[in-house]
Amino acid sequence: MKFKIDCLCLFTLLLAEMVLSFPANYSSIRHKHGRQKRAVVENSQCKKDIEMKGMTLFNYGIDQLTMGAEKPNAGFLESLKTVYDILQTDRNATKWIIAEGLQRSFKQSHRSLLKNAKNANMLESALVRMYTEDHIYREMNSALAQHDCTDKKLTQADKDKAAYATALLATLLYWQNLPGYSKVTYRMIGGVPNIKEALKKYKLRSSVVFPAFSSSSNNLDASIAFAKEGTDANILLVIDNSQPSFWKPKDIAAFSFYPDESEFLYPSLAEFRVISKPLKKQSNGEQYYEIQLQLDGKKFKETLLQKFRRVCKF
Repeated sequence: MKFKIDCLCLFTLLLAEMVLSFPANYSSIRHKHGRQKRAVVENSQCKKDIEMKGMTLFNYGIDQLTMGAEKPNAGFLESLKTVYDILQTDRNATKWIIAEGLQRSFKQSHRSLLKNAKNANMLESALVRMYTEDHIYREMNSALAQHDCTDKKLTQADKDKAAYATALLATLLYWQNLPGYSKVTYRMIGGVPNIKEALKKYKLRSSVVFPAFSSSSNNLDASIAFAKEGTDANILLVIDNSQPSFWKPKDIAAFSFYPDESEFLYPSLAEFRVISKPLKKQSNGEQYYEIQLQLDGKKFKETLLQKFRRVCKF
């Protein structure tokens, strides 16, 4: 009897030691945190409309961050570049504009911003880290997915996260400290409602556009861990990123709250070509439909106005 008790005590001590050895932000293979993926997609025409008119959430953020000086009517991406230039030249003002909205509706993200961007030179890394935490990610991507392409009636919470969402997108597109990734990434969309209808959106040789920010990993096992157990209503996207593209996934692991996930983040509006039909597969005990995509190879073409701004530094 004493031997059994001693063994039980030893096992308990070993288990406690293992748990204590994990970092505070350790993400287990079941991913107990809430950063699940969504399946909303748009088409190429919608993307063209957004590149001209913007999206309501981002447009509101552009207006906030530029104090009304910039309107995306002449070009959404040019307006985002202006936002990034302002972020570079007036970091403290940008930080406090973002913080004002977060303080009203997203208090945990507000605290994260003030902590990680206490030094304003760390603002970009703080914006990226906030995305990987569990506080604002879901609500922000949900708001982007709810747009009718370019338009959405904004709630107060939408308005309060608009400056952050816009600054994050500008950072992903223009911050040189985030290298683009050219190899294969994996994105698991787990527990897809109405899986048959969702799969119809991925027609062979068609284009799909993700209006929200889209997480992926170069670690297949880490991606499969996001599948919903006990169902085949899961979609695994296997993405070829070899083509030159303005929307390359960015390696954010160094700034992530969950560095073990090897996360590569696609900016909002990344476009992909569907290069395979859905194929039902099973791995690590999970069932899913695998679809192969190729990141669209179109580069962003700098306009004459943007060249003028870049050369003249205003």
